[in-house]
Amino acid sequence: MISHILKIVSLHTETVDAKDKFVVKVDWKLSATKDDGKSASFDGCSIWSEPGEAFTPFEQLTEEQVKSWIEFCEPLDAHRLSLEQQMNWSNEPATSQTQPLPWEGAQA
Repeated sequence: MISHILKIVSLHTETVDAKDKFVVKVDWKLSATKDDGKSASFDGCSIWSEPGEAFTPFEQLTEEQVKSWIEFCEPLDAHRLSLEQQMNWSNEPATSQTQPLPWEGAQA
């Protein structure tokens, strides 16, 4: 079984009408963990340019409300699937090597 956790990392605000703060950016992390302890995570951010019609004062926001915004505007199902695929890859640690650029290969 795989458990997924969406965590709000930080909120960035702007002031509207010199008094109300509205959220313009949410930094978040989506994590997945298998029963065997393997895990993977995805860091994301969501950005808004203006308050929505159902404005909630910053001080009254709840974690669940902010998470619902992320669920609405981000492709979290695709991110969850990607995390699950990462955890199903080989147990071998990934290694990387710098390669020459293919278009700068053999000269005529």
